Amino acid sequence: MTAQHGSVNSGAEAQFIPSIASPRDIVAENTETRPTKSKVPISWEFKQAYEETITGNAQEAVVNSFGIMRKLLVNATTKGQNGNNADSAKFRKVRLTNAKIRQAISEVHGALDIMLSCGFQLVEEGQETYLMFPADFKGAPWLANALNMMQQYGKSCQV
Repeated sequence: MTAQHGSVNSGAEAQFIPSIASPRDIVAENTETRPTKSKVPISWEFKQAYEETITGNAQEAVVNSFGIMRKLLVNATTKGQNGNNADSAKFRKVRLTNAKIRQAISEVHGALDIMLSCGFQLVEEGQETYLMFPADFKGAPWLANALNMMQQYGKSCQV
């Protein structure tokens, strides 16, 4: 009798031995080695800011930050692109003094750079500083891949 892959031939009958895949490196899995949804390469600026964010902050802060940034980016590139009216514009404007935004972006090392690399621009109006996403811009061709990277990082951290 010939033993098949995953089995041991002990003479009379083969015994199945399960194989276990080796553990994956979560950081490597969530960076450029991870397959993305398309072949469009992610910008160097985003990759650098992403690495700074995941290596320079507590995991919980990064997961929270990525969740909020993803929501802001999706809203800016979808709901924020429905014309140039006030309803649409509110999805493209992020007040950095807002407590939740300050905690998730301003106080997380690298997070502001991620937002800037994705198309947001710093704008000052009076005494306030905002992140403003341009009207009539659906985002860079690689943005879906970047959003996926942030989402996958959050999933990899769930217990």
